[in-house]
Amino acid sequence: MVWHVADNGERTEMPSTYDGRDVRVTVGHFSNYVIAYDESRAAECPKDSTCPISKFSDAAATAWYHDGVHYVLENGLMQGVEDNLFEPYSSTTRAMMAQILFNMEGRPSTDHEPDYTDVYSGMWYTEAVRWASSEDIMEGYGGGLFGPDDEMTREQLVTIVYRYAGYKGVDVSELSDFTGYTDVNKIGGWALNGMRWAVGCGAVTGRTETTLNPQDTANRAEIATIIMRYCENIAGENIAS
Repeated sequence: MVWHVADNGERTEMPSTYDGRDVRVTVGHFSNYVIAYDESRAAECPKDSTCPISKFSDAAATAWYHDGVHYVLENGLMQGVEDNLFEPYSSTTRAMMAQILFNMEGRPSTDHEPDYTDVYSGMWYTEAVRWASSEDIMEGYGGGLFGPDDEMTREQLVTIVYRYAGYKGVDVSELSDFTGYTDVNKIGGWALNGMRWAVGCGAVTGRTETTLNPQDTANRAEIATIIMRYCENIAGENIAS
């Protein structure tokens, strides 16, 4: 939403459009304007042609993932893989994850130069990987490899979000005992605390009532939902506010 702010503080909403990345508004004079995310309006989305999901031919505003995908599009945290394709059920790559967190952080600059032989200068994800590596939020595999195009598993996803939460100063001490989940033995030891935290704070739920499926690949709809839960329920903030 865009508002004109008068000298006396009075706000007047301006007609505007948002395509998931850019806000467009036509103004008639120089003045003070505010762009902000209106959570109440997003919650009341009519799920019709006005919904940011509606521009994508392969995504439905009435699907289970509406709230998460609406949120990340509205806040510019994710965008379609093409102009009319979101691919909600496609896997999420490590480069995509780095870029999402980089967007959440406001795309900060860094002088860090990680020694990755498979991350090239000038790629759409280069600066995101540099930043995520500089803060130890994401790590390489060793041997100079980051694996930007590698698909992420669910346990990798929650571990990265867990690290990001710690980096942001979020209390990550709430750990689940995994009551009711039968596939806990499939969680890697390196991912155990991240998964316990993600389940304990509600960032992640099972794919079924009894399975977490930690080694399954994480799809784009799932990550949108997890990011929304993190921002709204855990970090307690709206990215665009």
